[in-house]
Amino acid sequence: MAADEKAVALAGQSLSGATGELAAPRKRSASSTAARTLGLRAVSIAAMTFVWWLLTFFYPPSLIPLPSSTFNEVVSIMTSGQFFAEMGATLRRV
Repeated sequence: MAADEKAVALAGQSLSGATGELAAPRKRSASSTAARTLGLRAVSIAAMTFVWWLLTFFYPPSLIPLPSSTFNEVVSIMTSGQFFAEMGATLRRV
């Protein structure tokens, strides 16, 4: 077997011990996969919020409001009981 063929055969697999035998790839546990997925989602949301915050330095608040202002407005709408009225108004515009 040529060196290139060995490299292709070894891709995605690991050698076990000093014998150089191929070992089966490790499988992740369900909790590990769930934690990784949750972590990636949290980091994605944080990154998008950070980019949104950065954009507020270059555009006026009437075009791109601060994330904190938007969050505060959502909280006030939810606590005032106007959520469904506001959602209906938004959906009528779309």
